[in-house]
Amino acid sequence: MPEPPEPTTDRSPYPAHPRQVANARRRAERVAVGWGADQETVDNFSSVVSELVTNAVIHARISRGREVGVTLLLLDSVVRVEVRDADPTLLTPPFEPIDSTDFPPQRARAGAREPLM
Repeated sequence: MPEPPEPTTDRSPYPAHPRQVANARRRAERVAVGWGADQETVDNFSSVVSELVTNAVIHARISRGREVGVTLLLLDSVVRVEVRDADPTLLTPPFEPIDSTDFPPQRARAGAREPLM
């Protein structure tokens, strides 16, 4: 059996300031294009990144000037977006990947500092 392809990763820090959301969105667009995504996927991908970075900048319990980290990870045909703030509070571990036939998952919940999916 062939080995799965190596994941492709892009990591970027941004100052925790609302003006940085546009920079994160533009970088996500460039990364998605570089990964060969079609325009609809690029638009959706950059929108998700924009929303997550906005949430981190607005709702994180960190002072301005601290960084928000964005990691974009391409795994085969799945993209994982991680956004971290400098808040030292630990999150609950993310949920295990779910089968797409089990959507919405019964155990998923959304809220402040909780995994969205």
